[in-house]
This record gives sequence, structure tokens and C-alpha cells, in this order.
Amino acid sequence: MSRESKSAADGGPSDETVSDETVWTRSEGGVPLLGDEVQIWKVSACAGEGGFERYRAVLSADERERMERMRAGVARDEFAVARGLLRMLLGDALGREARSLVFSKGRYGKPEIEGVGFNVSHSHGLILVALCRGAEVGIDVEWMDGTIEALEIARQSFSRDEVERIAGSEAGPARAKAFYECWTRKEALAKAHGAGLLLPLENFTVPAGPVWGRAVEMMPSLGEAGERFAGGRYFLHDLDVGKNFPASLALNRADVFCRCFERL
Repeated sequence: MSRESKSAADGGPSDETVSDETVWTRSEGGVPLLGDEVQIWKVSACAGEGGFERYRAVLSADERERMERMRAGVARDEFAVARGLLRMLLGDALGREARSLVFSKGRYGKPEIEGVGFNVSHSHGLILVALCRGAEVGIDVEWMDGTIEALEIARQSFSRDEVERIAGSEAGPARAKAFYECWTRKEALAKAHGAGLLLPLENFTVPAGPVWGRAVEMMPSLGEAGERFAGGRYFLHDLDVGKNFPASLALNRADVFCRCFERL
């Protein structure tokens, strides 16, 4: 996948090709989702009461009920803005009313809708939405906690090579960075696969260092309860979404370009 920047106004090519950073274009939406691209949308949950209302307004009755059961705070705001933005973007892509969209569940329970692959992630008020036609997509963002017990958690969930990689990093911020780099890549892959954290994360290894379009082969595996998980080939991409927020994208197509938008 190339990082070719496209004009948000007309969908045509620009003169800029990005190879070492993520370029974000500010947009309020309404950007056509082309057949050979993946779109990444970024928004803050800290939009103020007026900003929240436009997202709440498109939630389904079930989503509103779920939101009302949540305690007021960042998690509730993230839920409302993330679900509302997802509905707005899918409504634009499918030419349908955002509030009327009905989601089904895939083989492993992942929400889906016919015509567009999508995924959502949020952490500490930062929300990412990924959309792509004709592809399974997964995205993950995490706020990096420099005090996390990185090696202890890695030993519980990561492959042997990944544990050795993290153990070889200097304790402190460097080890935390190596841990979150690995974690966001693994979670993005698991979400693109569809099984999410039901997937045995120790059964596949993500590459180290910067990645853009690196292929990862996921072999068929068995879950703790004996579930059979299919394998597949996926492509990993780093995303620069902001300081202290490592983020990764994964999808099962290589022949797409990426456009990144920041919603005001």
C-alpha cells in the first residue's frame, strides 16, 4: 500500500507522496471512499457539549441506551463520538442515513456491514476509524504508559521472539515503547482477522522496527476453548497519530493507498 496523498475536495491525485510520516487533512466528512483506498479518520472525544450532540444524534436506540448506562467521563464520550462518527462515515460511503444503519456480526462476532470493511479504536480521548471497500481492516491506538510492567504482560501474551525483543530493550521508556509498538500491531492484526483478542496472540509474531506494508502470515490456530481460527496474510502499517499514541493499521489487501483525515 502506498501513502499517496489525495485531494479531499475532488478525490484526485496530488503532487505529494509520503514515505516517512502520516499526513492528516482536515475535513468535516463527505469524502468519497474510493475502491482502491483505505481511509483513516481521527477525532478527539473532547469536542464540547455542542460537538458531542451531533454524534449522539445519529446513534441507534440501543447505542443511546448503552451510553446512558455508562458513567459520565472520557469512556462515555469516546463511545458516543466513536459510534457516531462511524455511522456518519459509513452513511456517506454507502449513501444511506447514518442512524438507520444496521450492523451484523461476522464469523467471530466482529461487527460488519455489507459493502465496507471498518474498524474503530480509541484511547485517552483519541479516536480512530478505518474504512476500506473489499478488505478486512483492523486498527489500534494506545496511550503509552511509561511505567507499564511491559515484560510481565508480554510473557503472558506475546510470542517467544517478541518477549525476547522486549526483554532486550532498556527498562523504562524504551521498553514501554517496544511493548506498545508490538501490542498495537498484534491487536490491529487480530481485529483485521476478525477474532480479536479471542485469537491466541502468542501464536504469531509481528515485525520489529518501522513498518509500512509489511506482510505477516497468520497460521490457523486453536483457541483456549478449542475454537478453530483460520489463518491468512495481512499487511501492517504504522500510523503517526500524535505524541505518546502508538497506532497500527492492518488489512488483508496490499493494493490500496491511504488517505488520512482529521475531523474538526
